[in-house]
Amino acid sequence: MPLKKGKLIAIEGIDGAGGSTQTNMLVAFLAAQKIGAVKLSYPDYEGIPGQAIRKYLEDRSQQWSAKTQFLLFAADMVKDLALVEDALHAGKHVIADRYYASTIAYQCSAGFPLPAALNFGAVFGIPKPDAIIYLDIRPGTSLARKASEGLLDRHEEDTGLLRRVAAQYKSLAAASAYGKWHVLDGEASVAAVFSRVQEITLETIRQ
Repeated sequence: MPLKKGKLIAIEGIDGAGGSTQTNMLVAFLAAQKIGAVKLSYPDYEGIPGQAIRKYLEDRSQQWSAKTQFLLFAADMVKDLALVEDALHAGKHVIADRYYASTIAYQCSAGFPLPAALNFGAVFGIPKPDAIIYLDIRPGTSLARKASEGLLDRHEEDTGLLRRVAAQYKSLAAASAYGKWHVLDGEASVAAVFSRVQEITLETIRQ
């Protein structure tokens, strides 16, 4: 297999952390600098796994076990493995609005075993990001931000789940699980957060 040239950078956080905003700003910044980048977002609601995920999140009558949740969310990323590998080998950087750490954090908070999640990633060859940028916000902030946007899905309205997911994210970061973590204050201004996102990204792609 050719030596990887590009870098994989994932922006993570609970719902309402601002990951999509920061991802879009970062991709635009890289384009302005003429740095090749590919953007991915998960869940990918255009794909087959993502369509099932959307129905689950929006339809409260859908009842999935933790195993079913994990497999669908993980499959959403597995379907893009060739795309990610091709981009990295071509020297392009992959910027992901959430990646495998989000599946670990959310689905393990729903009851899927953490060791099994880590093993699944290794078995299926899901790459470890060169940088995981975690935007840390309080669950209350998450609820307030998402409520201001309109109707909440089952994850966004579940404060208990958000607390567990935030704790799981912090545990993963402390253990440097599945990539190199950078924890940022997601409660800061968009501009302040982006300044750090830029710094971390440029440091990462220069390594």
